[in-house]
Amino acid sequence: MPRPAWQGGGAFSTESGFDYSTTKGTALTAGGSAHVLGSVVELLSAADNLYQSSGLTVIIFTDPVAEARFQIVLTMGADDVPFLWDLYASESATTADGESVFQYNFPIGIPSGVKIGAQVRSTTASEVATVAIIRSVGGAPGYQFCYPIGSDPAATAGTTVARTSSNTFGGWVEMDPSIPYAIKGFAVAGIKDAGSWSEANISYQVGVGAAGEEIIIRSGDLIRQLAREATSNAVSPFVPVGVAAGQRIAMRAQSSVNDIDSDLDYIIYGVA
Repeated sequence: MPRPAWQGGGAFSTESGFDYSTTKGTALTAGGSAHVLGSVVELLSAADNLYQSSGLTVIIFTDPVAEARFQIVLTMGADDVPFLWDLYASESATTADGESVFQYNFPIGIPSGVKIGAQVRSTTASEVATVAIIRSVGGAPGYQFCYPIGSDPAATAGTTVARTSSNTFGGWVEMDPSIPYAIKGFAVAGIKDAGSWSEANISYQVGVGAAGEEIIIRSGDLIRQLAREATSNAVSPFVPVGVAAGQRIAMRAQSSVNDIDSDLDYIIYGVA
């Protein structure tokens, strides 16, 4: 939306793609087959994009019609060039209990005068998720793009990281043997697939280095999973820890219960 005149020259954050008539984001429809991206939908036109931004929040709302996983792609410009891939979300049940909000925050900059769009794929053909963005102005200049580590777009999935006995970390699972870009930081999403759910506290660690020699670079995040098929804190905050190109990245996880229901799919989002 255009910048309000009264805001002068200070920092501010404003939304695009939010529909106040429904209190949701803009509806995105997945492709007519499972795991196929739907059409790009405009969140902000080039004409209404009046300022260079330095930070980006993406808010995904899933409204249950069928159990499904989603991956959202954000695009930029008239040619709809992707700059943020495979943001993970899910809806776990065909009841109100399955409604979920997933919020991602990245220090990604978007220039003025370009269109911003979004599209979605799903495990269920033609499923719908809604998306809105908030762009922030002020502070350090934003980075250029964000790419997924451990994503499996052919299955609209991440990489499964299994726990072991309760309150004990499982083995390290490789997310990428050699990341293609140096990253300035990252966020992590952990998503439960459809099916049975158990009450659990789930935590994970991110490490870099050769197998058996992993150095932990993020630890202590907590995901709360409920038997009524709801999750809180599925997406971590942005972690300003850089990783050099060519490094191996791995994860391991533990749960408060020894149950396969706690084996989540994870994607790491590296910002470059």
